[in-house]
Amino acid sequence: MKIGLSFCVTNRRGAGYLLAAWLTAGTIALCVLLGGCLAPLSASERYVFDPIGGAQGLGDMTVTSLCEDRAGFLWVGTANGLFRYDGERLLAFSTREGLPDRSITALYEGPDGTLWVGTMHGLAWRSGMRFVASDNEELRQFVYSQGIGTSSNGRVLLATRKGLAEVAPGVGGKGIRMSPLPQPSSVKGRSATSIFQESEHALWFGCAMSICRSDGAAVQILGEESGVPPDVWQFIVRDRNGNLWVRSRIRLIELPAGASRFQTMNLSDVGPINFGVPTLAFDRDGALLVPTNTGLAILRNRRWVRVGHRQGLPSSTVTALLQDRKGLVWVGTIAGLARWAGYGEAESYTELEGLAGDGILALLEDADGGLWAGTEGGLSHGVAAAGGREWRREGETGLVWVNNLALAKDGAIWLGSVEHQAVRYLPKTGKTERHGHFDGAPYRLFIDSSDRVWVTTSHGLYRGSAGNPQRGFDRVVPPEANDRTTFTWVTEDSQGGLWFGTFSGLFRLVGEKWFHYRKKDGLFSDRIGHLTAAPDGAILAANWDGPGIDTIRTDGERLRVTFQDPTRELDGDRVLSIHSDRAGREWILTDHGVALRSGSTWIRMDQPEGLIASMCTTLVSGRDGGVWVGTARGLTHFGHPATRATDTAPVVTFAEILLGGQAVDPSQALVESVSKPFVAKLTTLNFAHAAETRYRYRGMGRDDQWVEARLAEVGFEDPRPGRHRLEIQARRPSSAWGPVAVLDFEVGARWYESAWFKTGLAALLGCMALAAWKWRTARFAAARAQLERAISDRTVELREANVQLRNEITARELVRREKERLEEELARAKRMESIGRLAGGVAHDFNNLLTVINGHCDLLLAKLVAADPIRASIQEVRAAGQRAAELTRRLLAFSRKQLLQMRPVSLAEVVTSLQGTLRRLLREDIDLAVDVADDVGLVLADRGQIEQVLINLVVNSRDAIAGAGRITIGVRTVEVEDPGRYGVRDIQPGRYAQISVADTGTGMDEGTLANIFEPFFTTKGVGKGTGLGLSMVHGVIKQSGGSILVESKPGKGTLFRIYLPELAGEVGSQAPEEPVSQHPRGHESILLVEDQQDVRELAALILTQAGYAVTERENGTAALALLETLTNLPDLLVTDVVMPGMRGAELARRVRERSPATAVLYVSGYTRDTAELGDAGVNYLSKPFTVTELLSKVRAALDRGPRGRAGKAESP
Repeated sequence: MKIGLSFCVTNRRGAGYLLAAWLTAGTIALCVLLGGCLAPLSASERYVFDPIGGAQGLGDMTVTSLCEDRAGFLWVGTANGLFRYDGERLLAFSTREGLPDRSITALYEGPDGTLWVGTMHGLAWRSGMRFVASDNEELRQFVYSQGIGTSSNGRVLLATRKGLAEVAPGVGGKGIRMSPLPQPSSVKGRSATSIFQESEHALWFGCAMSICRSDGAAVQILGEESGVPPDVWQFIVRDRNGNLWVRSRIRLIELPAGASRFQTMNLSDVGPINFGVPTLAFDRDGALLVPTNTGLAILRNRRWVRVGHRQGLPSSTVTALLQDRKGLVWVGTIAGLARWAGYGEAESYTELEGLAGDGILALLEDADGGLWAGTEGGLSHGVAAAGGREWRREGETGLVWVNNLALAKDGAIWLGSVEHQAVRYLPKTGKTERHGHFDGAPYRLFIDSSDRVWVTTSHGLYRGSAGNPQRGFDRVVPPEANDRTTFTWVTEDSQGGLWFGTFSGLFRLVGEKWFHYRKKDGLFSDRIGHLTAAPDGAILAANWDGPGIDTIRTDGERLRVTFQDPTRELDGDRVLSIHSDRAGREWILTDHGVALRSGSTWIRMDQPEGLIASMCTTLVSGRDGGVWVGTARGLTHFGHPATRATDTAPVVTFAEILLGGQAVDPSQALVESVSKPFVAKLTTLNFAHAAETRYRYRGMGRDDQWVEARLAEVGFEDPRPGRHRLEIQARRPSSAWGPVAVLDFEVGARWYESAWFKTGLAALLGCMALAAWKWRTARFAAARAQLERAISDRTVELREANVQLRNEITARELVRREKERLEEELARAKRMESIGRLAGGVAHDFNNLLTVINGHCDLLLAKLVAADPIRASIQEVRAAGQRAAELTRRLLAFSRKQLLQMRPVSLAEVVTSLQGTLRRLLREDIDLAVDVADDVGLVLADRGQIEQVLINLVVNSRDAIAGAGRITIGVRTVEVEDPGRYGVRDIQPGRYAQISVADTGTGMDEGTLANIFEPFFTTKGVGKGTGLGLSMVHGVIKQSGGSILVESKPGKGTLFRIYLPELAGEVGSQAPEEPVSQHPRGHESILLVEDQQDVRELAALILTQAGYAVTERENGTAALALLETLTNLPDLLVTDVVMPGMRGAELARRVRERSPATAVLYVSGYTRDTAELGDAGVNYLSKPFTVTELLSKVRAALDRGPRGRAGKAESP
């Protein structure tokens, strides 16, 4: 039923401003008439109201009338405008949209779906998104709240100052047509104030100060003789029992079914009737709803109950009522609109209604139907009274935070609180006892079927007896638990088995046997928060820190566990607890309400359903079939939870369409001449759960993919011209996507996209093209010659520029290649230098060892006779030492640290004299050819090393020739002007002697060529080469100031070219070296300084046996100290170059300062040590040395020294 409400004001702008005055006047009048202001019994419970006011867009808070149209929209009339509510938003209508006045007095939907609006100054009807009023003065009048109705023939009736009239939209949708109904003489001239069409032959209406009834033929006037006091009767309804109810501003009368006389209701039962808002309504159960200025008076079962601000309404001044088709009750007040959440199904209680506290922690129903509530403020007991519950506090005042309740067989109630004890309360005597002492406050207090009391705490499990509480409590420690195990919950299954939740799994006690189950046994988590026994024998376990539920069944000693997560369908983040009601239904409590299982889905109940708060704490099933839900802000009772339906898929309705900011009617065909910003505002008309609804859309010229919308609207900034289809779906968290709502939309082409414009534009462009072609033809001939000349000139310029560009590109490419080559050579040089440094260092240290080994071998061989049996072994050691010395020389040669005897050498003579040796190194099938030029000059080199270079190259070529072949050695002089032309870039221009070694062997690939000079690199098999031959060649040539180049290709042989700088003006052969005797002897005095003891001792031994007087010292400091003590200074100083502290060169300088006649012989491992000597003519001996080499160098140093030369001068 649709209910309207109106009130009368004379100032069209002052409807809201006169509200307080009317309230005061009406109240005073009632008090005078009744001798006092009596009221009905206020409801003892509290209800949840969802307020809709300014925050939601309600422009005026004084609600005057309500109406639900057939589409499901809620229309809200106020003292300052009309609003349409769709659950998402309020859409405002005022005089700008065609209303004759902003003060709304009546709302009514006709049989054809037309919405009629009554205002302070006339009537209007809805056409699309606007309203149509009339200029007829007869219609520009006040419209009463029930002043619009429907006749038996389906015509819309209007109550006017001259009686009833039929009204309809005007022709062409303009204005309003009005046809007054014929009136009998008995009512002629009487104004009509209300309309109630009861049946085809019974029309009730307020007429002047009476009530009239028309049967179509005659009109009956009911006045004082029928019990109707003189008044303006503005609202008439009949209840389901046949009783007729009529009210004015200040009176309420009833015509009982079958009676002929009205009776006036005693307002001491009803309460003060609302000032000037004569509205009545019935709910679905038939209860009469009467707005008053002290709340909403409800007559149910002939008993009045009033619901006002104290029970949760925004204001006690109720001004309008409506129960829509979904059963939602809407209450209009002077403080805005409110939806009564859970009307007829839920009522709540808080501290204001007598509870000890708002936070409900535990619930218990006793045998008498009394309800016990544990709260943070203490213990409360509620008993049924006057349709609700009356609450009183029980127990001690200091007993607070009652979080557990359990009923014993003797009627005692056991409590858990913040105390570390169990509290036993006797309701009959009010006595309180405390038992036990625990390590923490109880989490759960439970009494099993054996009347045992179980207490779970954060530090263990305790057991006592409800029948014999004096025995106290014993700590129980199951196997695999300890006294620090946290026990959270306990419950009992249908077989008497006890189940205990802990933070370390689930414990089960059957008789005296314990079982322990953990995550590995199928549990979702080891941290169990709550347990309950389902009627089917299963155990339901809520995880402490997880969202889901484990359904546990036993299979002997094992578990069968099924996990489910209801929070995926609901909005809750956690399942706080699980419960079963008396009907065996499963309930879960979450932080977003309570949910009831219905098959495979869940029915959620939260604040939109009347729950007083979302954070749920506990639940108990009542004997009345309902459930009590404890929350953080109070207690809620759901009376008929089984009647609730599961969520169905929501249906989308287009609430409003905006084109370019202008509202258009979504029900009409949408055709727009030009593209404008498009916005479709959406709704499912689900007023209770609009915030939970999610939308998705597709279409509007986009792809076919569904796109979820963040808001309840879809917008497109610039729709393309053409036909479009917008498809929308909606869903709630616990429902599937609903049916597709379709909106067809056509955007016309812009003026510049129209056919006529395109045709005209094409013609214009054609004319312009023709004119341009003629102009271009005329100029073309003249411009052609000029263009050809320009092209010719430009072609020449481009050809020259092209040649220049190619040259630049070629030069840049050469520079780039040269840069890459130099970078590669630099990297290779650095790598070779690093390897050479390592090899030189190793060879230097190794030379000291070889000096000792080879020297002692020479001494032993000199002492042994040829037939001595150990002579052969010593000779083998000596040979091995020689080979090792050769290896170190190669390493030193590669690292350029070898001591070279640099003398002028003729390469031509070296090659010629070495032919015989080289031929002996070759196989018979390899031919050796030598080509030596006549004009080859001398080079500065070590002849022995050059010979070794040739030998290594020839041997390397021999090994590269698999069968018969040829090796060619050439020596000639070349004049190098451009080193790059010869392929060598590490030498300076000048005259060079070139040695070439070419073979017809297998050749080498580029990978091998890149590594041939690296030490230990070889392509020969194991044991066939050391990999140092070419490394030594490279080192000697580089150390001699030359360069080596190699060319080779696989199968084409290899060519080595060596370049050594010729000495200026030197051509011919070098002078022969002087022969050196095998073991020269002497008698001179020698000072031997060497830091290596073994080397020093060997040298001293050799020199002593050769007749010299030898004095040894281990370093320069000791040697200088010795000189200070000597009278006869030594003839020769033999010193190592590198020693700790004072180096050899410094020692020699200081010795010659003391004794200029003392000769010096330096002993060195490699050239880095002798570089600091500076003088190219110094005497030095390289390590490792032989006995002969040492004696020869000593003799030579003495002979070339000052005393030696003096001796030679004196000798005959």
